[in-house]
Amino acid sequence: MAKMTTKKIDDKGQRILCDYFAECERVDTYIATNDKEPLWDGHLYLFNSPEQKADQLYGRIPAQLKSTSKTSQKSAVAFPVKKTALEAYKRDGGIIYFYVLVNNPTDKQVYYCLLTPVVIKKYLRAPSKGDKVSITLKQLSIDKRQVTEELFQFHFDCKHQTTSADKPIVEIKEYFSKAGKREFTVFAKSSEPVEDLFKHMQNHPLYMYATDKDKNVSFPIGDGPVTLKIGRNIDQEVSVNGVPYFKGCTMFEDENETIVTIGSFFTFKTGNNNKPASINFKLEGKSELREIPYLSFCLAVIKYASFSIGKLNVPCVGINADSTMVERMKAELKILSQVRSLFQAMHIDGDIQLDKLKPNEISNLESLYRGIVLKEPLSLKEGMEKKNRIQIGDLALYVMFEPNDDGTFNVRDFFTDNDVCCLLTEDDKTIKTSRFTLLSVEQFAEASNFDYSEMIRSYEAFVDSDEKVAKQANLDMLRMILAYDKTNGEKTKLLDAAETLNNWFIESKRFDDLPINEINQFQINKRRRSLTQDEKNRICELSESDVTEDCKVACMLLLDNQAGAEYHFKKIPEEQKEFFKSMPIYHFWKEKH
Repeated sequence: MAKMTTKKIDDKGQRILCDYFAECERVDTYIATNDKEPLWDGHLYLFNSPEQKADQLYGRIPAQLKSTSKTSQKSAVAFPVKKTALEAYKRDGGIIYFYVLVNNPTDKQVYYCLLTPVVIKKYLRAPSKGDKVSITLKQLSIDKRQVTEELFQFHFDCKHQTTSADKPIVEIKEYFSKAGKREFTVFAKSSEPVEDLFKHMQNHPLYMYATDKDKNVSFPIGDGPVTLKIGRNIDQEVSVNGVPYFKGCTMFEDENETIVTIGSFFTFKTGNNNKPASINFKLEGKSELREIPYLSFCLAVIKYASFSIGKLNVPCVGINADSTMVERMKAELKILSQVRSLFQAMHIDGDIQLDKLKPNEISNLESLYRGIVLKEPLSLKEGMEKKNRIQIGDLALYVMFEPNDDGTFNVRDFFTDNDVCCLLTEDDKTIKTSRFTLLSVEQFAEASNFDYSEMIRSYEAFVDSDEKVAKQANLDMLRMILAYDKTNGEKTKLLDAAETLNNWFIESKRFDDLPINEINQFQINKRRRSLTQDEKNRICELSESDVTEDCKVACMLLLDNQAGAEYHFKKIPEEQKEFFKSMPIYHFWKEKH
C-alpha cells in the first residue's frame, strides 16, 4: 500500500468527519481542506430543525481537525496541543478538537474532545514539560442523536463560561465547604423538547453553576461536568434491630440501580438487573462528636447485617468489614461518647477534633471525664491553683480543684460550683459575692463551659448581707455584654446571661430609683434586633426626664442620634468620660472617619 501524503491524509480526514455529520439532522459542518489557519479549521453549525435553514441556526462551534495514518484500538487517545493554542481557545470561548485516524475501521475513525473554557483551564494547570499539553480524545459515538445532544449542551456551556474564562477554577469541595447557604444551578440544553427532564439530566453530564450576587454573574463550579443523581427524601425512621438512628434518608433510582444514602457517610446500592448489592461507609476520620450517631449506626449495620427504613427491612448480607477497622471504630466511639458526656455535664457548646489534640490535652480530657462525669478523685500535683484554666484545642475550660485528706483532688465545674465565692475588700471591709465576679471580660468571652444556670443563686446567697453585692452584680452583667461584643456576637449565651441578671434586678427592684436597668434592657434588645417604636418612645421619655448626663448619652446612642450623644457627652464630668467609654453602651458610638 502506497504511503499517503500529508495532504491526502488531511483531505481524507476532512471527508470522514463531514460524512459522519452528514447523517446528523441538526448539525452541519464547514471544515476547510488544506487550511492555513493555525488554530481553527472551521465550524460545526447547529440548527433548531432538520431543515437547517439560515433562520433556524442555533449557533456554531469552532472546530480544529487533525488527521493521521496511525491506527489505534483504544477507546481514547492522547494528542499534544500547544499551550498558546489552548490559551487562545479559552479566551475565545472553547473549541471542539477532532483527531481522525483515517486507517482505522469505519466506525472507529473519529476521536474528539470538547474543550470548554473550564476543561482548558484544567489541562493548562496540570504539570507538563515543554510548550505542549496532552489532551485526551474519545471515540465519537455511532449514536448521532446522542452526539447532537452533547454538541448543543457544549455550545451552551461554552457561552456560559466565557465571562469567567480568565478566573481560576472553583473546586466543588471548596465551594460547598464555605459557611452559609450554598446554591447551584444546572442547565440542561437539548436540540428538541424533552419529555422527562429529570431522566435527561441524570443521563447527561452537566456543569454546575453558581451566581456571584454582588456582580450578578454566574460561574462554573468544578473542573468539568458531573453526572447528577436526583433523589427523593424518605421521611421514615432509619433503624437497626429496632433502635432508631435517623429520621430519614435519601433514595436515588434509575434503570440500573437503587441507591440509599444517609448524609455523605453511608451508601447502600442494590442492582435492579441482578447486579450485586454493595455497601459503603465513608467516615471523614476527624473524630468529632457529630460522628457519634454515624459510628453507632455503622457498627450496628455490621453487627446485624441489615437496617430498616420504616417497616421495610433492607438486608446487607455479605459485609466483609475489616476487623481492624471495626475495632478502631469501636475505640473511637467509646472516646467520643465519653467526651460527649463531659461536654453535656459542663454545658460546652460546639465540637472538638480529637486527632488534632496534643497528648497532654487528651490526658486532660480523660481526667476531666473521670473527675466531673464519674466524680472520681484525681491524683494531681500539689500546689495547683484553686481556679484553673485548662486549654484543650480551641476550648478554654474553667474548673476548680478541691483537695482531699488523702492528697487527691476533686475537680468541679467553676460555673456550677456553688461552694465557691469571691471575696471583695473595700475600705478595709471584706464582702462575699458570686464567683462570677472573679472573671474578666476576656475570661467570660473565652470560657467554653460558660453556664449561667446557677448564676442568680450565686448572687442571692450574698445580696442581702451587703448592698454592694447588687452593684457588683450589675458590673458583672455589663462585663458579660462586653464579652459578647468581643466574640462578635457569636456567643449569645453571654447576652442571655446578662438579660437574665438584668431581669433579676428589675424583679427584685434593686435599682428602682435609677433607669439603668431599663437602659440595659434596651441595649441588650438592640444587640438582638431593631428596637420597636414603643421602645424608642420610652427611650425618648427617659432622655427628657431628670436623669444624669451619662444616661442621656446612652439614650441618644440607643436612638442612633450621634449628634445628641456628643452634645450630652460634653456635659459629663471629665473624670467620668473614660469610664463611660469602657461601658458596653459605647459600642453604639459612631466614630468619625
